[in-house]
Amino acid sequence: MRILSAVVALLLGAAALLVGIGQKTFWAPPEIATATLSAPLQDAPLTVIEPAVGEVHADAVDITIESSGEFTAALGRSGDVEAWVGDARHNVVSGVDAEEWILNAEYVDGEAEVPNPAGSDLWVATETADGQLVHRWTEPAEGDWSLLLSADGTEPAPATITVTWPNDASTPFAVPAIIAGALLIVLGLALAVRAGRGGRGRGGQAWDTAFTHRGGGQ
Repeated sequence: MRILSAVVALLLGAAALLVGIGQKTFWAPPEIATATLSAPLQDAPLTVIEPAVGEVHADAVDITIESSGEFTAALGRSGDVEAWVGDARHNVVSGVDAEEWILNAEYVDGEAEVPNPAGSDLWVATETADGQLVHRWTEPAEGDWSLLLSADGTEPAPATITVTWPNDASTPFAVPAIIAGALLIVLGLALAVRAGRGGRGRGGQAWDTAFTHRGGGQ
């Protein structure tokens, strides 16, 4: 019975250790969460990234923007961005599904051309890039802020967007599983040792009894 208990304890301990160590290593969640578009955006002269995108995490949120050519990213108050967009055709990235790591986005049809927002004094900050830009989401002051992406008001605005932020997903059962696994293995080894000693003791006693009977017969 002790042997069976020892085997069970050792197996359970090994399984618990595997789960605990796995959660800290090969099953560990990535340190950075990455949200992407579930489907490609349609061609439009403007792309708007709304405030909810930057609110997916309280700390650092990085927006990676890719385009086939040169483009401008303008940060402005959401009301100013909406006024600039007006009736123009555009894509809106409205938020992040933090569970599925997907960007919520939609296409809004409208006018095919819009004035080039580059150089306007409406924006508190502008960045120009060729091919790729990583924008660290910032809010210069209280209120709602949006990011407006454009090429020149006629060519398609950037439509490949990725949002990353620190992944706070934890593994609360990793350490308890490792501790439980280690204790079970120690228990299993102890039971195995006791079972081995018990077997040797019974064997020695049987041998002594048999020897005594043979001696008495003589």
